[in-house]
Amino acid sequence: MPSLPDMPELVMNHILDFCDVRSIFSLRKVSHNLRNHIDDVIPPLHLSEIKIEVREGCLLLVLSDDIDIKYESFSRMCYENDDDDVERKPVERKGCKVECNNMKHFLEGENFMDIFRSDFELLLEFQKTGTLERIVLQWCDDEDSWAIRSNLRKESIKCLEEKEKLLREVVMNPLKAIFEGFNAKQDVSLKARTFETRGVLPKEAKSLLKLFQAGTLKCIKIHDPYFSQVRGTHRYNANYRNPNYILSLSDIEDLDQWKQADELDIKGFHVIAAKNLVESFGHFSRGKVELSGATGDEIFNLMQVSLGDF
Repeated sequence: MPSLPDMPELVMNHILDFCDVRSIFSLRKVSHNLRNHIDDVIPPLHLSEIKIEVREGCLLLVLSDDIDIKYESFSRMCYENDDDDVERKPVERKGCKVECNNMKHFLEGENFMDIFRSDFELLLEFQKTGTLERIVLQWCDDEDSWAIRSNLRKESIKCLEEKEKLLREVVMNPLKAIFEGFNAKQDVSLKARTFETRGVLPKEAKSLLKLFQAGTLKCIKIHDPYFSQVRGTHRYNANYRNPNYILSLSDIEDLDQWKQADELDIKGFHVIAAKNLVESFGHFSRGKVELSGATGDEIFNLMQVSLGDF
């Protein structure tokens, strides 16, 4: 019986058709020949959605077929000297930990952002053959942090939120740089019908939205930039106390991906009215958005355009 790399091409392709994304990525590591064959064929990954959860100090990549991959920094103390006559001194070894469905791997000397970037770029490469239903970018708060906050006064909560803001930027800023790097390559793109953000500022979502292949995106959802959920738990946030929280869309409305979408759903904040409401929102066939600073005439003109076909 021939080994797996020696299988006839037709048989190998048939096997790949029944493999999930985890199996395909594992097979790529078996041999150079098998890796080259998979990269040439680009088998379907059988994915319907991808969710990226940004957490304090780590990233979670959630795929639609119940595969969760967690990327985080990790360090451990080791003893390098095995000579019994010499005092052994502890040495800290740094790297990252990648956990996939309860299987953990420690990668010494590696940065978890670099590992995520390689895996996500591979997903982009293999996803060229199909269109996803949904891409989600979400900031998640920690459940234990919420349990602590619920018993604190406003002053203490404010201090914790400032700290959380800094911790968030430590992960979110490099993630934005990764997406912007993909955009600069111009040979990788995402194909999905819906783009959804939760707990993510519009300026943070822009770099990922630019990755979408124009014409494939139908629906854009931007929900609660300061409102996050982890296992059904809500965190304290400014938007909860201030329903009139106002944000700019950070020029997202100038992107082709925005202009070619059909549906828009914005909630959890008010949008600063653009200079031209008709140009920014008039192309949507369905939409929900609360505007700040728009005049009555601007709203009326937008309504006329939106209802023009009725």
